[in-house]
Amino acid sequence: MTNVANPISNSGSIIAERFIIAHKYRNNETAGIRTLEPLGVNFDFLRQTLNKCLEDHKECRSMRVEVVRLRVIDVTTKRICQARADCEYITLSYVWGDNSACKNTQGEFPRVVQDAFTVTEALGYRYLWVDRYCIDQDPNSPHMQSMIDHMDLVYSNARATIVAASGNSASDG
Repeated sequence: MTNVANPISNSGSIIAERFIIAHKYRNNETAGIRTLEPLGVNFDFLRQTLNKCLEDHKECRSMRVEVVRLRVIDVTTKRICQARADCEYITLSYVWGDNSACKNTQGEFPRVVQDAFTVTEALGYRYLWVDRYCIDQDPNSPHMQSMIDHMDLVYSNARATIVAASGNSASDG
């Protein structure tokens, strides 16, 4: 694999404590983990790695099961919309922290979600799924229970998942 610890001219600007890429080795089924230094994100490398994974694991793509009434955020308009059946999207996994920090008022999103918008676009995708915004948070909503019941499908149908594990809340980025 290419060493991406040094910044490259086409690197992004998202900085974190460390970046980890998990992959399977060709000769066996064991997963490999690679930690990247926090000097910058090489989005070209990430795009190439993701595309190679999608090309080499065609059987994973054919196993997609449609999630009914899936909502996603259009990262270009910052609006939540109904996903089409063939929608290609990225998911975000992060630490929610305090509920009040994540209220979406007039299209404002916390830093971790804004950073995920940047990464989603840099990877060449338009749609992002974030549980807090794409699932109706009313506990009496049938949509909420249906989505909770199908979280495995939401994540497995995603092209990739961004994991922001180093923060204590959505405001940390």
